[in-house]
Amino acid sequence: MRDVTGIRIGITAGDHADTVPLLRAGGFAVRTTPQGTVATRGGTTIRLDVLPLGEIGLRSVEFSLSTAVHHRHVGRIGNSELVVGPGPRAHWTFGFRGQGSACGSTPPRRRPESVHQEVQQARCHRLVLG
Repeated sequence: MRDVTGIRIGITAGDHADTVPLLRAGGFAVRTTPQGTVATRGGTTIRLDVLPLGEIGLRSVEFSLSTAVHHRHVGRIGNSELVVGPGPRAHWTFGFRGQGSACGSTPPRRRPESVHQEVQQARCHRLVLG
C-alpha cells in the first residue's frame, strides 16, 4: 500500500455541520452533494454521507498500491470486502450486502440466535457508536 486516496464515512447531521468548517480550514476543496459533502486535497477524497444515527460508520477506504497487480483479488473479513486490483488500486468496503456499517446498519431489534452473535454485535456497536 502506498497511500489512502479516499474514505467514505456515514455521519450524523450534527457531526457533518461541525466537520465541514474544519475541512475547509484544513485546505480541502469542499462541495455539497445530495448525500452530504465531498472534500478533496492532495490526492485524497473524503466523502461524508449524512445518515441517521443507526446507520453511521465507516463505509469504505480506497488505497493506491506501490505495485500494480495483474488480477483482481477479493477477500472478505467479517462484514467487509477488500478488492485489490487489477492495477495499482484497492477498495475496502464495510457493511456490504446492504448493511450500513462494518457491524450492520442498526442495533439488533430481535433476540440474537446465539450468545456469540450477541457478543459480536455488542462489540461492533460499541466501536461504531463509541
